[in-house]
Amino acid sequence: MRKRSEGGFTLIELMIVIAIIAIIAAIAIPSLLRSRIAANEVAAIGALRSLMSAQEEFRMADIIDQDPGGADGAGEYGFFQELCGSIAPPGHVAPILPEFFDPVFGVINVQGCASKTGYYFQVWLPGPDGGPAVAEAPATNSATASPGAVNSRENRWTAYAWPMDYDSTGRRAFVMNHSGNVFATAATVLTYDGTGTMPGANAAYVVGTVNLSGALANGVAVDGNTWHPAD
Repeated sequence: MRKRSEGGFTLIELMIVIAIIAIIAAIAIPSLLRSRIAANEVAAIGALRSLMSAQEEFRMADIIDQDPGGADGAGEYGFFQELCGSIAPPGHVAPILPEFFDPVFGVINVQGCASKTGYYFQVWLPGPDGGPAVAEAPATNSATASPGAVNSRENRWTAYAWPMDYDSTGRRAFVMNHSGNVFATAATVLTYDGTGTMPGANAAYVVGTVNLSGALANGVAVDGNTWHPAD
């Protein structure tokens, strides 16, 4: 009778080991994915809350004051690139430093979005009275020739955050505006995923909102999704 080699595994033993590894992976990978999604969502909420503080400091510092009759001392809210010191705001020849917000958000892609920890972020400012809100664009500041837009930007702004890769980097979408509240949606009607499907300016607002003039919806919003205050 031949003796089994002492130096290796049999095919059956290797198959058993592979099967055990596969079972462990099947249990662990979904858990790791859920943990990553949860961490990314918490980070997105935290970024929006930090943005609220930055916007208020920026406005109170009167960095932008575009009133056509001359500066009236009421500052305006700004875009990421202005807050992050990567572009000169209207009325300035150079970026404002030190920056008011994390410089990572000062890098804007062609869709007008910043990105961090698995989420895209986009800021919207009011346009002319009765017109559509204006999204940020690369290397473009918040200059406006409309008195109506100037006055509205002294009072209103909105920022959205949504997953760069839905179901992988995040599931919920978030919004914050000048009210200081963060709202979230599970996006069961319209799913926001990367730059293929992005929230519109009034997406999370009450139905009928134009130019960010309404309130965030605590229920069904313009986009058909149900939004509620975030945890």
